[in-house]
Amino acid sequence: MDKIGIMRWFLRQFVYLGLFSLVAFLSARNWGWVNGWIMVALVAYGFLMSVILILPKHASLLVERSQVGKGAEKRDMLLAIAMAYSTIFIALAGGLQQRGVSNAFLWDWSLVLGVLLCLGSSSFTLWAMVTNAFFSGVVRIQEERGHQVVDNGPYAYVRHPGYVGAILFNFSMSLVLVSWWALIVAVLFSGLAIWRTTWEDQTLKEKLPGYRDYTERVKYRLLPGIW
Repeated sequence: MDKIGIMRWFLRQFVYLGLFSLVAFLSARNWGWVNGWIMVALVAYGFLMSVILILPKHASLLVERSQVGKGAEKRDMLLAIAMAYSTIFIALAGGLQQRGVSNAFLWDWSLVLGVLLCLGSSSFTLWAMVTNAFFSGVVRIQEERGHQVVDNGPYAYVRHPGYVGAILFNFSMSLVLVSWWALIVAVLFSGLAIWRTTWEDQTLKEKLPGYRDYTERVKYRLLPGIW
């Protein structure tokens, strides 16, 4: 096990969680913002479950994901950074809108639905990561790790379940934060995710042996029956 790589991954997660929290509460100018704390807990859930589920099975995957930019094209590196920090921009939008609200705890049906969708989308992404040992943060063929097509688990239904989980999580954030501003930002990043899905899919068809045959078996990129 690459202990330095694992420690680097842990450090990145803690820094990310800290940055997420700072952006959310400083933008809201309210450290008592309950919806913000709920969102922090939901982000931390994904981190904790990665430690429980992925570290024992695919430690090398966490090392791979800790190596920012390794083997990535410049364009994809920019896309990867934007995708990775999408939740922080959504939290920023939600926090800025919260400034004009006197109530530190916004409660309605959207909060409950948002929490459930956050948990569900995080779990779906974790399922994809547990299934796919090559779930990198950048688009590249991991020849040094024996990269091959994965077609079981969620990959038996859609070709890019990680993006499905990310898009759903971003939308569910706007529900938890009860923020239209956050929803607008989530829509923008969803468009970016769809664009990256298209490019990644074409790259894998061209460079990953067996992927083109896989696309014949699993027809849809993100949404079964539609696309």
